[in-house]
Amino acid sequence: FNKFNEFIKYVLKVGTKVFSPSLEISFKEILLADVLTSLARNFSDIGIFLLILVSIWSEVEVSEKMCLVLSAVLSSVPSFVRVRQCSIQRSFEKDQQKRLMHLVNIGKYISTLPVIVLGALSEYPVFILPNIDTLIVLAMAVNSFYCLSWDIIKDWGLSDCIILNHNSKRSFQFGGALPYVVAILLDVVLRFAWVFPYIFQSNFNFR
Repeated sequence: FNKFNEFIKYVLKVGTKVFSPSLEISFKEILLADVLTSLARNFSDIGIFLLILVSIWSEVEVSEKMCLVLSAVLSSVPSFVRVRQCSIQRSFEKDQQKRLMHLVNIGKYISTLPVIVLGALSEYPVFILPNIDTLIVLAMAVNSFYCLSWDIIKDWGLSDCIILNHNSKRSFQFGGALPYVVAILLDVVLRFAWVFPYIFQSNFNFR
């Protein structure tokens, strides 16, 4: 039980640093912030739940617009945290190639914002955009492709492996090319898994 308490205190300490305007970004802060980007929907759900509780206690009416705005804002928080971290890292980096990689990484997290904003607009009847379902699917596809490319090229470092360049000095760490091909195919499926349910649920058509 004491170890669990120590773990919670440690996570809270790192979490405080993640959301504080520090100029030094450690790996553990980046790791936690990356985990939080996967929990963006949970941020939104918790925020709306608390808003409903406040409305019950204070008898203040909660409008649909208020919930949608809060949902969009809270869902964007983890991405903005990572954008800030990448911006700080880039500002202190002198190597031009690494500065470019930080900029590309910033773009990856910014690419999630159109999906969040368009999703919120599609749920509120006051904001009527033509072909908004098409725009949402395109935004989701762009974000998925961006993240997939980052996984393969940057995180996994497969851009110059022998599967792409036979003269490369790099080699596979897990045998031949097959495990990596399987991993890439699984990544494609997982990265685009959220796109297809939206297409079917929204009765999306390609005309």
